[in-house]
Amino acid sequence: MPMSPEKLVFEYPDPKTLHIKIDGDWRIPAGYPPIGRVAAEQGGHSGISHITFSVAPEIKWDSGLVSFLFELIKGCESKKITVQREGLPRDIQKLLVLVLAGGERKPPPERTCR
Repeated sequence: MPMSPEKLVFEYPDPKTLHIKIDGDWRIPAGYPPIGRVAAEQGGHSGISHITFSVAPEIKWDSGLVSFLFELIKGCESKKITVQREGLPRDIQKLLVLVLAGGERKPPPERTCR
């Protein structure tokens, strides 16, 4: 049985940048690493101010990967870490724009039925 690739690989092209390589099966039934794994990686390298990505061309994904990335981006916002999404596939980038914008919408005012 072939060994499955590591889903997350961390690299440091410079002291302030964490580069995350994403590979493998990111569909919900396959599961995915806890978001805490990235936080632990960041905690071990003080001074990280940027996160970049690259994605393997053969990756399998569904909303599970989008959910993971959403949590990552929201966590980085609170720490003032810039997340550069350019290395993600265009479809994932578009979905993230929609999901991130959805969190900023205010619910419509309540209306009374007459």
